Amino acid sequence: MHIFLGANIMAKNLIYGELLEVYGKMLKEKQFEPMAMYYYDDYSLTEIGDKLGYSRQAALLAIQAGEAKLDEMEQKIGFWRYLQEQKKREQGN
Repeated sequence: MHIFLGANIMAKNLIYGELLEVYGKMLKEKQFEPMAMYYYDDYSLTEIGDKLGYSRQAALLAIQAGEAKLDEMEQKIGFWRYLQEQKKREQGN
């Protein structure tokens, strides 16, 4: 289950960019690299595929697998949500 249910595409991209910062080192390189290119560098799927020697579809599948892994890690660990709560507390003071 994606943690961004109901969020628009910009919110989704922001959330996954943040999740990638928190949990990215825990991903396999073949998942991290295309996700970093997509979320940090704003590469298109075609550009990612070209640079990594993947098809566009393979780039999409790698990103989707990475997203699922990030979702799984966040559900188990919850550190990203903890950080969000901390930010809200700091802004409230």
